[in-house]
Amino acid sequence: MKIRHIIISGLILTSAPSAGQVRQNEFARVQQVPYQNVAGELYTGDLQPDTYVNPDWIEGDLLLETGDKISNVFLRYNGLTDELFWREPVLNNVIKVDKESVRGFHFNYFRGDSAVFFTRMKIRKDFVSDSTSCFLQEIDFNRIKLYIYRSKSFLRKENYSVNGKISMKDIFIEQPIYFIRSDSRLSVFRKFNGHALCKAYPDKSDVIRKYIRNSASGRLNTQNEIISILQYLDDYF
Repeated sequence: MKIRHIIISGLILTSAPSAGQVRQNEFARVQQVPYQNVAGELYTGDLQPDTYVNPDWIEGDLLLETGDKISNVFLRYNGLTDELFWREPVLNNVIKVDKESVRGFHFNYFRGDSAVFFTRMKIRKDFVSDSTSCFLQEIDFNRIKLYIYRSKSFLRKENYSVNGKISMKDIFIEQPIYFIRSDSRLSVFRKFNGHALCKAYPDKSDVIRKYIRNSASGRLNTQNEIISILQYLDDYF
């Protein structure tokens, strides 16, 4: 049974029968928690690590649709389903956060970076689907912004052995989609390379080719390489 949790003005309310209600002594503690206007659903499923952008809980901030911020909460983001999970500290429940109640979230430390922000925005995940709200990592330069949709997808099944017993395991791969916003224009990159950049910005193709030619690797394979070229190109927008 799903239990709907809505956190409003610091109270956790449940729409479950009396057996699922917060006990009186717990309710008194909940009232002291400064969580406001967050909506979510109690989650009792399997948090399969391979489908998450961050397999472990990471401390960070929730940025609410109201403009408020909830600091120092533990979050996990699922790249396969584009869902955000919050481990609330009062009852230690896992809550699947209602996407429309938050503007985004921030990880205090993620993949070596101490300031990683995700924002909610509408995108088209592919060429045929309608626009839908998704969480995208946001990297703000001076004139342009880079958004990364850290999508995960199923790659293959793989055999593994535990105590001599053979089982099957699903393998997932991260397939990021990149968006660059300059002025009012939003360019989409499903493959981020020099050719795609030159096609999107033909007036800057000479600058792009020169940078890649003179760079250490001559490629745009890693996130650091992508960020470096965009930092350089930012002056040309």
